[in-house]
Amino acid sequence: MATPQEKETTQQVYKTPTGKVVTLEEKKKRREAREQEYQNFRINALRRRAKRKKMSEEDTNKAIEALKKQLDTPNNYNILLFFNPNNANLVKEALSKEGIIWKIMGYNPRKESDGYMYIVDADQEVLTTIREIVPPGTKVHPYVKKKPSILPITVSDKKKKPSNNNKNVAAKAKKLRKDIKSRKIKTVPNESLKGPMCFRKRVNEMRKSKAQRTREKEERKANGITYRTRKAYTGPFAGKTAIEKKKISANMKAHARSVKESRIALKKQTGTTVPLTSKKGSTGSEKASTTIKQAA
Repeated sequence: MATPQEKETTQQVYKTPTGKVVTLEEKKKRREAREQEYQNFRINALRRRAKRKKMSEEDTNKAIEALKKQLDTPNNYNILLFFNPNNANLVKEALSKEGIIWKIMGYNPRKESDGYMYIVDADQEVLTTIREIVPPGTKVHPYVKKKPSILPITVSDKKKKPSNNNKNVAAKAKKLRKDIKSRKIKTVPNESLKGPMCFRKRVNEMRKSKAQRTREKEERKANGITYRTRKAYTGPFAGKTAIEKKKISANMKAHARSVKESRIALKKQTGTTVPLTSKKGSTGSEKASTTIKQAA
């Protein structure tokens, strides 16, 4: 086994200079290329949205010009600072001298680098000033504020249907199929069994052989059944209007509720004791023995 000293020597990484030198002109070209790429990305996205909204070519070009002007405007930032709690007074004094106002400030003196400060709506000049005046060890996190949308945002009234790709939905459906198969439940409230039952019927039909299908078809023809008929509904709602159905449903629910309440009340009632008199012993066997002796 290697000693700790040998491990330290093996884990050391030496960075050798590559000899590449990036000039200021090259950096400027790269920055301009990135900005142009981002601008093209935003313009293409705007064109796609305008096409979905069925806007004319003239309106689309106006929106693109407005987007270009917006991209040229300087950004505003929400700045989050993290600093050592021991430097809290230094940070406050430095910002107060420059007239920078913060919204939230807090720190825990027991932990290092656990102080924080939140500055809202700062421009590029304020950001540069903060980076220059804060004490060493302070971390500056600027977040660009979102600019208003060029095209009007329309909120659709249609509700999005729930996706079946969700893991929770898939697991729930699988459990439901297992319970139906194992006869644990007959009906599930607020759940449609049409999908699982239709799927099961299709699978059973696919498992049948060709000869079995033809035999079943011939049997249906012999019995005079040309197609699978469904039984007519003869329930309490048959031939009723919508208002009558509502009344019948309300009466059925009230009846079920009253039955349930009476059952609960019977369970809660205390038991009654009924006094029972003791039965006298039968004298039939004694009479039978005396008659037998007399006969003898």
